Amino acid sequence: SALETVRPAGAAGFLLNHQIGGRLFNTYEQGGYLIWRLWPQNRVFVDGRALNEQAFRDYRQITYGSQAEAFRLLDQYGVDAILINGYEYFTGAIHLLVPELADPRQTAWKLVYRDDEGMVFLRNAFPGMPALNNTEALTAMEAQCAAHVDAVPDEPVCARETCKLFERFGNLERARYWMSYYLAHKAAADPDAEAEYRRLLSSAR
Repeated sequence: SALETVRPAGAAGFLLNHQIGGRLFNTYEQGGYLIWRLWPQNRVFVDGRALNEQAFRDYRQITYGSQAEAFRLLDQYGVDAILINGYEYFTGAIHLLVPELADPRQTAWKLVYRDDEGMVFLRNAFPGMPALNNTEALTAMEAQCAAHVDAVPDEPVCARETCKLFERFGNLERARYWMSYYLAHKAAADPDAEAEYRRLLSSAR
């Protein structure tokens, strides 16, 4: 179901099982579930109530802003763990913090868990934590988009945005795959996307 794609049960269970407490950064959509699942072990950053306007503005900056500003704010708030998924599914918007965390050049945060609903990054990974490569966060994003479209076929826009992300990274093979995926699942015609797909195909020749 649609709810299952925004309920990071596995990632929350990972935090609980490893007794990882402290301040947690999370997405707006997942906040209510995480309060129910993780309180009092973790304090969530934001939830559907959006009680603090400044914190919500900072949330937007962390989620969608530059890497430098996002990491500065995470430091300012004393965040110890990040539990995040790849997308705001209704609009398809990518949580840009994820590709910033996946950047091989950043070493402050380590990916320790990923599945089709969420991923966990820690500032200080504990001994015995899974040795994942941060770039696996991009693979997790792809799996999350596919799982969401499988559950909610009329919301495939995450696939279109994933195409744009991979094109920006210069990975045209993945960009072509995700635009094809988007067009295959899009109910109505999308001439702009079809033109973009033709352009991507022509670049492969």
